Amino acid sequence: MSFNRAEAPKILANNFTVLIKNSILFPRLSPQFTARNLPKNLSLLDTCRYDSSSSVNKSCPLFTLQQLVDMMRKKYEFNDLATEGAVVAIRIIWNCDLNWGSCDYGYETARVDAETGYNFRFARYWFENGIQYRQLIKAYGIQFEVQVVGDGYLVSAKSIF
Repeated sequence: MSFNRAEAPKILANNFTVLIKNSILFPRLSPQFTARNLPKNLSLLDTCRYDSSSSVNKSCPLFTLQQLVDMMRKKYEFNDLATEGAVVAIRIIWNCDLNWGSCDYGYETARVDAETGYNFRFARYWFENGIQYRQLIKAYGIQFEVQVVGDGYLVSAKSIF
């Protein structure tokens, strides 16, 4: 059976939402310093959606799948990525000033599969009338990989004097 990708049905998952929870820890500091990307008031997640142009929603960890694709430097159509398959890296970039105990973070996305697509195969087995059957399925989709990077800065009075 052949599958013509040009006739693929429109993928409606582009408005699905994804919550990306993340926290960082600096264990060598005394006391330990931690930060997370969730608001202190979790009820704010009911109304926020990530928006890079808004000062309020720039830190919202709730994205639509379409937004994650739109954030890439090179522009892709969501439907093409979903039908051909792709691997997309979501990078959370932390910048922490440990003297003041504050952290800023931002998000970036990039396609990391060299535009070869992404698919996986799996089999489904069942018995019917004493005969074993197998169905091999080749599925396409978008695999998201979350990467966390960042810097923490701390100035010590010992190192200055």
